[in-house]
Amino acid sequence: MPRLGAITPPSRPRDLARALLLSLATQTTSTLALAGIVHALAPAADLRAVMALSPATGLFTFVPVTPGAIGQRELVFSMVYGLAGVRADVAVAASVTTFALG
Repeated sequence: MPRLGAITPPSRPRDLARALLLSLATQTTSTLALAGIVHALAPAADLRAVMALSPATGLFTFVPVTPGAIGQRELVFSMVYGLAGVRADVAVAASVTTFALG
């Protein structure tokens, strides 16, 4: 791992702020894309609830407990988006769609 040791930590607050902004932009884009897919599949679902719950799906599937998070991701999507009124079959379709697009 000689290359890993070559990475210098940020030495200026500006560098840390830039990394934070890039991270927020990435997470916001991911949340909006996921909410857009779910909303396209379930237009009757509460869009604000879908957007609020979208980061939870990423959080609960970040560390897969099954190979490729197969089954885990679908269960999480069904449970989380069920709170926003999305039917389980639509949540599974959203899970598969986001996995395929990713």
